[in-house]
Amino acid sequence: MRVRRLSLIAVMAAVLLALLTPAHAPAAPLSQLSDSALRSRLLYLQRASRTTDRALALNQLAERSGFEAGLWSNFFAAWDHANSSQVLNYSTPAGLPASGHVFVVLGASLSSTGTVTTQLTNRLKVALKALNSYPNSRVIVSGGAPKNGHTEGEVMRAWLIDNGIAADRVIAETKSSSTVGNAANSMAIIKKSPEFTSYTLISDGSHLRRASVLFDAAALELQSKSGVAWPIQRVSNVAYKDKTITNPASDSTTSVIASNVATLLDLSTSYSAAVASPPAPAVFTGLSVAPATTTYQIGAKLSAGQVVTRAVYDQGSLDVTGRVKITGFSSAKVGTVKVKVSYTDGKVTKTFTYPVKVVKASTQVKVSSSATTAKKKKTRVKVTVKLSTATGVTPTGKVRFMLGKKVLKTVKVKSKKASYTLPKFTSTGTKTVTVKYLGSSKAKAKTSTLTIRVKR
Repeated sequence: MRVRRLSLIAVMAAVLLALLTPAHAPAAPLSQLSDSALRSRLLYLQRASRTTDRALALNQLAERSGFEAGLWSNFFAAWDHANSSQVLNYSTPAGLPASGHVFVVLGASLSSTGTVTTQLTNRLKVALKALNSYPNSRVIVSGGAPKNGHTEGEVMRAWLIDNGIAADRVIAETKSSSTVGNAANSMAIIKKSPEFTSYTLISDGSHLRRASVLFDAAALELQSKSGVAWPIQRVSNVAYKDKTITNPASDSTTSVIASNVATLLDLSTSYSAAVASPPAPAVFTGLSVAPATTTYQIGAKLSAGQVVTRAVYDQGSLDVTGRVKITGFSSAKVGTVKVKVSYTDGKVTKTFTYPVKVVKASTQVKVSSSATTAKKKKTRVKVTVKLSTATGVTPTGKVRFMLGKKVLKTVKVKSKKASYTLPKFTSTGTKTVTVKYLGSSKAKAKTSTLTIRVKR
């Protein structure tokens, strides 16, 4: 009876889990999505760590706007770094820009009487040290959420001025009531101030990962709306150590960040719909392969980068050149070999096979002589031949020495060299010596000449 009861509980738990887990909805073709729907899809795919689907969606965005796709690619790269490798500075870092720089201090709730709390004081003390270390930098103190008629920005500005910071260095942003607002409003201030070329965030350590991504999102949005690139740089950070922060970011943290980004980009409704009914993963259907060449010399090597490969999905294709597995290639002898290209995505592997022709290696012949002039019936000139191949294969076989059409000697190649001392010349004039490397099973035949002037 107990076994039956446990089995029934297990079945009920499985059913409940299935009901609570969002089912994948059939994925609408990316090309049919509106711009806002495509952006929401991108956000969901980032949140779900579905990198293949994200790359396909970025490709679709690139077809519509290369500029926009570049912004999102850079944004995701920074977000990925924040998730996996967030670095916090608990003291003011050295090497921040000496000019064009602004610190941004993120606000926190005021007390009921409209004064700074311990949390906010901790952030302001960090900011005070940073501003004293960089006297040419200015600071934006960001926060609205008024209490007793005072906003966070106003109170923070007053605190810094009371503690010795010149009033003209402190800019108060007093409209935001969340980190989303901090990012949107502070970046708008920076954008309108041409003097600023870089900024550094100041907040609690537990806050900076999310804040960094949101400020990057705000920069993306400003550039997307203006259609003009903005070379603002977020440089490092300064943190109050409220707790120990570890990498990578937890799933719950990533989920909160993604939701906040959706709010900042005005995509909350469509993003929530994507979370509730996730699009089905793209289906990997095959490979498209375009080799740089299908003819190789003996001794040549084939690298994955020479085989341009795209993984084909039902939602587009991705360049996977350099990430494929290549088997079957050999350039040891002349003939035809079949090269097999394989690529695996998850549990699915697709292959593509194509023929490659292997031919003899090209030969280089360098001819030198002991003299370029000779005396009739007196001087004997020694001709030396040095052989090499384009692929490093060692040339073997024989070299034939000729004077005009007359064969003088056929000499065996030793250590890539062959030499012969010509007989004495019986007449004057310019003589042409022909050197013929006869080739081998691995190296092509090659002919070269040199001239010798014969005097009396």
